Amino acid sequence: MVTGVKKTAVIVLSLMMATSAAGVVPVSEAQAAVKKPVLAKKSGKLLVGTSRTIAIKNISKKNVKKLTVTSSKKTVAKVAAAGSGKKTAVRITAKKTGKATVTVKLTLKNKKKYKLVYKVTVVDEITKKVPVFRKEATTEKAELKFFAGSPHIAYMDIDAYYKLFLPTKGIDVRRSETDKNVYTLKSPTGTATVDVSKETFFSEDYMGFISLEADEESVVGYDGAPYLQYDRTETPEEGSPVSFDFSRYDIDLKSDGEEVYFPVATLADLYSDFKGRFAFYNGKKIYVEDDLNQEPARDRDAQDYRDTFLDTLLNRDKQPDLAAFTYHELMFVLDYLYANPRSSMPLYSSLKEKKGIERALDEFEIDGQPIGRKTRELIASTDTGEFILGMMVLNTIMDDGGHTRLWSYHPYESVDERENAIYQEYLSALTGNRELGKYCNNYATHGNETNMKFLARIDLRNQSLGLDPVKARRETDKSKYIEKGDTAVCVLDSFDFGTTDSFQLIEEYMKQPIGNRTLPDIPDGTSEPVVQFLDALERASANPKIKNFVLDISNNGGGSSDEVLTMISLMRDDSFAFLRGKNTLTGKLEKLHFHVDRNFDGVIDEKDDAVNYKDRFRFAVVTSVDSFSCGNLMPALAKEAGIPIIGERSGGGACAVQELALANGKTYQMSSYISMLM
Repeated sequence: MVTGVKKTAVIVLSLMMATSAAGVVPVSEAQAAVKKPVLAKKSGKLLVGTSRTIAIKNISKKNVKKLTVTSSKKTVAKVAAAGSGKKTAVRITAKKTGKATVTVKLTLKNKKKYKLVYKVTVVDEITKKVPVFRKEATTEKAELKFFAGSPHIAYMDIDAYYKLFLPTKGIDVRRSETDKNVYTLKSPTGTATVDVSKETFFSEDYMGFISLEADEESVVGYDGAPYLQYDRTETPEEGSPVSFDFSRYDIDLKSDGEEVYFPVATLADLYSDFKGRFAFYNGKKIYVEDDLNQEPARDRDAQDYRDTFLDTLLNRDKQPDLAAFTYHELMFVLDYLYANPRSSMPLYSSLKEKKGIERALDEFEIDGQPIGRKTRELIASTDTGEFILGMMVLNTIMDDGGHTRLWSYHPYESVDERENAIYQEYLSALTGNRELGKYCNNYATHGNETNMKFLARIDLRNQSLGLDPVKARRETDKSKYIEKGDTAVCVLDSFDFGTTDSFQLIEEYMKQPIGNRTLPDIPDGTSEPVVQFLDALERASANPKIKNFVLDISNNGGGSSDEVLTMISLMRDDSFAFLRGKNTLTGKLEKLHFHVDRNFDGVIDEKDDAVNYKDRFRFAVVTSVDSFSCGNLMPALAKEAGIPIIGERSGGGACAVQELALANGKTYQMSSYISMLM
């Protein structure tokens, strides 16, 4: 018989054995499994002006009775409890350079006490390695620097940025022997001088210096059509040197005595070219865009890119340095790199005198309302909703018909908490700035009205020419050729060749017997305007009644200059084609000459001269206000060749398109200084 204490012990032992057998952890093991609270990190560096939250692991707020946090040097590091219920994390804010010990004292509800220690070193600059995303994720890292006073603005040394594109090349950096703040930067194709004290940049050969081509021989490029070959460049007017005073825009340059550091956003602006190459930082990764005809790297990483963008927008008020820099960087770009405002643009009259974008905005009024000044103030605001509203209005008043799109994000109500939070902030900004609401909404309204007019014009054209309304929607289709009496009409609604695979169409077409060639049905989504144009010429040539050949580009929104140059060559009866472009930043005027493979046999030779349509037809080109970009280039070149232009004045878009990114990682495009066709 078991009695007293011994009986109780037996019962407890029996219960332990039973629960263990049933799969419940024995008491002794359960006690051993209890983990001691620890900090997620024991030490680290922190940049002046930034904060960091250190989680306390192995606890939950319901188990904490008391938590206190102290700093050994409050002037170096300010501390506070943080996290859920302010009991599961520590917030450290860096005040000035130095070292401090952060002590965390915990008392749990089971009366156990713990002392945790974190060693923080506060510095005035810090280096981070961030992922590089190209066509796909890689293990590649880029080294960025962040400095006190602008802790959220990423810097990169110019040589490292250049090597993102040309890893075997580089920029040689030489410090002046007489002035330690002055550096000479020499790339394989040009030279520049910077003063990191005065924040100035100067280059005698700016376009050579910022070129991302491997050598000078390949600086001139085109869209890649196989029947067009670059020949030479004439320079009727040499350009002038380029100077930037970055201090006007609060853009700081840095140096450690050996390397020169620019904000990554500034490097992206300087190096962005008409081939779509540039690299930008979005707060998490460096995205390298290096091919205009490929899907952008950011689209291949769409979800992560979008998440980072939304987080940056929501934290705008917590990153005032980045908000201010984003504004100033955009003002710099619009002052120096934007080109050719159109007369139809609301801000045109304020921009045409080139007083600077800020002054142009300050002078811009509608019905006595200071729309421009208010827009500028909103873009500089740290409020997320106000920033978005300002960018949307700026996008409206700088709408040039398609080349300039400064903002493409419209917030909306969503189940996504971030999207909805941004939407609510936007609505709040609209409520506080009712006078801007209609100009913001006007973008969508104007776009709808323009689109309705465009579609109505197409319907009228289709009816008058007897085109199949379904097939006529395709950019390239053999049905868009009509004969009426002695006149043939070829309708081209785009000069876009789609992808390089589209060139197979012309190869297959040319393989057919001469005089018996037939253009096959072109698949939806495939476009090759040159083969449609060539087929139209051959069909017209086969009909002795046809004397006139009309090219209708009245609804052509643009595309590739290669296509335009090839067609003009066939209409001019000249195996050479050319473009004249002026760099609006340097003033340099260039005339680019190209050979055209006019018989499309894959060889540039004297046989191309035998192709002659000029003596066979009287050519004319039909245009309208919807003939934009390359749809504007075609009539300009045709007019110079003596070909009559019929219809309305073409819609403009004479400049190259340049893609850039705001300092917060949002990409945009604009009419670029690089080449304005003359």
